[in-house]
Amino acid sequence: MKLSVIFTGGTIGSTTEGNYISLHADSYRLLQLYKEHFDTSDIRFDTYNPFSILSENLNLNHARQLAATVNEQAGQDYDAVILTHGSDTLQYTASLLEWMCVDLKIPVFLVASNRIPDDPSSNALDNFHGAVVAVREKMPPGVYVSYRNPGENLCIHRPSMLLPHQIFSENLYSVRNKIAATVKNDRLILSHADFHELERLNDIKIKRKNSLPNIIMLHIYPGMSDAFSRIGMSDDTDAVILTGYHSGTLPTDQDDFIRFCNNAHRSG
Repeated sequence: MKLSVIFTGGTIGSTTEGNYISLHADSYRLLQLYKEHFDTSDIRFDTYNPFSILSENLNLNHARQLAATVNEQAGQDYDAVILTHGSDTLQYTASLLEWMCVDLKIPVFLVASNRIPDDPSSNALDNFHGAVVAVREKMPPGVYVSYRNPGENLCIHRPSMLLPHQIFSENLYSVRNKIAATVKNDRLILSHADFHELERLNDIKIKRKNSLPNIIMLHIYPGMSDAFSRIGMSDDTDAVILTGYHSGTLPTDQDDFIRFCNNAHRSG
């Protein structure tokens, strides 16, 4: 089995120095630990390190660079690509890669960790091993996130279904717990979840193919009335995403919000 492993930094590529977490001088420490704990005699690892950065500092230029690197590696003679990434912006990079890497012939896995790999309570090795098992078990082509919440089975997530981390929580969840697969006892168990929510997204991906949409995203809070009148949409705005309240409600009695929605409608 031949794997391309792309290291980018993050907690999974860090160590502790005094009271601080900082990037490890040895970018490949995770791989060294993995080889100490698991049999890798049938695996060839080719390693790449386009940059080392804590993921909270990532921007779109880094993401575009990663997409180009993933597409390049996926086009070579590999069984899979494993990308190590910080947990803070894991969901965003994963979703962006799913958007920009639409013609993959092999699976691509993003792997993060809740703590540095040398910490005994870290899930770094479990998350990396989950990706390796999924490759061995012939996971279909696509972009995935391999992550184990403490005390739970390892899950293989679809990026477009991932929810942002909740504040003060290291757990990772998908919408309505719809996951692609679980890994248990070194076996991959595919899920039969209905991903109909992604059908429209897949249509848009095919039409736009490798280009990034220009989206306005608003998280709705009480007292936002004046804010709606200050938000402008340009000709190149593709969509507006409104994150509503618990049951999906929005302030439909507020005049400023109604005007904002009418403007969006007129802009197509």
